[in-house]
Amino acid sequence: MKRFFKIFGITIGSLLGLVIIVAAVAVWLVFTPARLTPIARQAADKFITCEHRIGEVDLTFFSTFPEFGLRADGLYLINPMIGARSDTLLAAPKVRATVNVVEFLKYKNLKIREISLENAIANLYINSEGQSNLDVFVTSPDTTEDTTAFSLPFEQIEVRALSLTSPCLTFVDEKDSINASLLTTNLSARVGSWDDVVLNLESQAVTAQIGDTRYADSLQVQLHIPASVDLKAMHFDLKDAHVSINEFDLGLTGTVDMHDALRADVALQTNTWQIEPLLALLPESLRNSLAWLHLTGALSLDANARLALATKQSHVTINALKADVWHSQLSAVGEVDDLLNNLFLDVDIALDKVPLSDIAFLLPKSMTAKGVAKGQLTAAIRLEDLTAMHLDKGQISGQLRLNDLDYRLDSMSVLLTKPTLMFTLPNPAPSHKR
Repeated sequence: MKRFFKIFGITIGSLLGLVIIVAAVAVWLVFTPARLTPIARQAADKFITCEHRIGEVDLTFFSTFPEFGLRADGLYLINPMIGARSDTLLAAPKVRATVNVVEFLKYKNLKIREISLENAIANLYINSEGQSNLDVFVTSPDTTEDTTAFSLPFEQIEVRALSLTSPCLTFVDEKDSINASLLTTNLSARVGSWDDVVLNLESQAVTAQIGDTRYADSLQVQLHIPASVDLKAMHFDLKDAHVSINEFDLGLTGTVDMHDALRADVALQTNTWQIEPLLALLPESLRNSLAWLHLTGALSLDANARLALATKQSHVTINALKADVWHSQLSAVGEVDDLLNNLFLDVDIALDKVPLSDIAFLLPKSMTAKGVAKGQLTAAIRLEDLTAMHLDKGQISGQLRLNDLDYRLDSMSVLLTKPTLMFTLPNPAPSHKR
């Protein structure tokens, strides 16, 4: 019996090996590079409107069995535009695609499980009128075409996933004054349907500038973005997306539109962020305006944000902000407007365990900076006026308890309830060191 099973196994294995060899030879004879290359090039002619080049197309069957792979020695899209950084939209020295054999042989459907581009370089450009060098793909069939001309040997074409490695990707949008680049980038996208798209990106050095303000300088960035996508409208519904910038993690849910200009309406949550390295990531003008505070500590944020880049309108609703700043604890709720210009705060702040030594620069010299404070503050003021201590240009009110004494704050003046005492907060803020 043992001998029987051994002979049976050898026989089945031999037959299976013979079938694989015959199938491989048949595929090789039918899909030779000489046959595949013109098919791929003519297919590209159908869907790509700009100048393009595709190298020799070959078959890789054994490494992807039972699916077969297509390998092209180079894909290049050339679409010159005045103002663009380069005439080359895309240069990918190596392109691979894994194809479902059964779908192709039985139904003439070209279902690509994954297409990968290795060491690709891309330069995306939008001019001041909103025209893009990315507009190079046919989005609808040409019904005026001569039906006797070459037609693709496919009933349906579908790409389920995309992966890309790149030493350099650039994006310039003159309409919205955006200039960005990504170095050493890995990107992958999976498409179950347009309602089930997942984008992953990891880049070692992201630089981004809007107008004259630099918002990113060689940052490490990771993205995980599940989304529902409408490519025609450039509309994206984000579903529990995550963004990591250096050590800072951010969760996002909401909508992003990029058809005419960037618009976003999202809910966001952070992990615990350390304040000092966070400040180092802020635009220089904002970082300088906060430098006199010598902020240290950590914070977390739950908020809803709306942004319209074209009009530079922005609004944030703070649902919960918790921070340990210096040696103090605070929480805040409220509204923030005009983030891209002169930020305006309208917030309610709860303070607890605030050492007076930490805020001595805000207190009259006659007050002994010892002990701790707690209380509630309401502030409606622009950030530059707050940091310059031009408190008369805003409204600040609330109640504080300092060293067992209760104070009522009203904009520039502070009223000590017991005994009655009025004093004025310093203006402008003096320099200080902790």
